[in-house]
Amino acid sequence: MTWMVYIGGAFAPKGTVRSSYAALLRSKNGRGFSNLYASWSDLREVLELFIWSETAFGSRVKIFWGETLP
Repeated sequence: MTWMVYIGGAFAPKGTVRSSYAALLRSKNGRGFSNLYASWSDLREVLELFIWSETAFGSRVKIFWGETLP
């Protein structure tokens, strides 16, 4: 689920859909997962377990990850 939410949010256009992805991640963080992906390298490590291309996904997902930090 983590991979789907970060990829979906990263590639969603700015607006309601992207905000909904971010809200989903923030609600997950509010339930005791606040430091689960506090660093980009920790999150990338998990995302690389699935379909991952640094060239295709890296910069967009990192930007979205930054937008979701508390």
